[in-house]
Amino acid sequence: MCFVSRLFKIIFTLTWLVAAQWGLAADDNRAESDVAALVDGQTITYQMLDQSITDDIYKAQKKIYDLRFSRLNNRLLIRFIKQDPYSQGISPQAFLNQFVIKDNSVSAKEVDRFIKKNKIPQEKINDDLKKEVHQYLVSEKERKAVSQWFKLQSKQHGVVIKMLEPQKPKIKISVGDSPIRGNKQAPITLVEFSDFQCPYCAKAEKTVNKLLKKYPKQLRLVYKNFPLSFHKQAFVAAEAGLCAKQQSVEKFWLMHDKMFANPKRLQKESLKKMAIGIGLNGVKFNQCLDSHKMQSIVQQEMQQAQTYGVNSTPVFFINGVRIVGNQPMESFKKIIQRELVNLKN
Repeated sequence: MCFVSRLFKIIFTLTWLVAAQWGLAADDNRAESDVAALVDGQTITYQMLDQSITDDIYKAQKKIYDLRFSRLNNRLLIRFIKQDPYSQGISPQAFLNQFVIKDNSVSAKEVDRFIKKNKIPQEKINDDLKKEVHQYLVSEKERKAVSQWFKLQSKQHGVVIKMLEPQKPKIKISVGDSPIRGNKQAPITLVEFSDFQCPYCAKAEKTVNKLLKKYPKQLRLVYKNFPLSFHKQAFVAAEAGLCAKQQSVEKFWLMHDKMFANPKRLQKESLKKMAIGIGLNGVKFNQCLDSHKMQSIVQQEMQQAQTYGVNSTPVFFINGVRIVGNQPMESFKKIIQRELVNLKN
């Protein structure tokens, strides 16, 4: 692999580092009301075109930005190396190896520790896997060393980044009469479209609960149903949640937690027993569930989700910024922290 190509690969991993350091923002200043076309004397605006493809536009803009930003970092890295007096007479890669990376050795114990920490099944552990892990750990040591050196050099050289990162689009979500957990007056709203039979949704609930504990005053959770068609008990479970809410919002959340904790017990009769177990009025709950009184509300929430581009679960919107799937807590915190900063400004 040529030096520039290898540097490009290493420096691409620095994008998050420099972006965080200089707080990059969106550079698309085009107004949503700008005219894209005229037809029969009427206008078609960019807003009309963009409303159903906001995510696709963002992904395209982000890809272009990442390519440019990685190229910029690559040029900066080479410049920093050439200006270092110890780089004279040796190649840039040799300079990095000798003066920046210095030691990229990885022991067998480190490999074993990585395998154990990541809970790799015993049947998958072999010499080839250990070689892959070894190479990964070597690359990580190199990346961290270069990242630290690059950050220090950027500061010393007074680097000011003028490139502006495109921001994730915001979608206005109607809360309506959906159940809310947490501070009802919180400035940050986390809207969740979920499915009680979805295993990824159940895992994501742990992250959501941690977020509510971390941001008790700043964050509120709004739950909305999006039962997937191939989860046979998901729709009736969604109805059951709303039947519980009919008696009180507190009972909804008790039913919510109980159903996510028991994904194999979502048949109608099991739900009825579950309802009694959390203190619901069994007669009222059974009448609600048997009559499918909440069916239209579940269907309305599903239609609402589809207008926002939801086609899987779980999908979250933090003040309108989309997060798809069971993402790490850091992904949520990054958006929440940015929203809190924006609220102060």
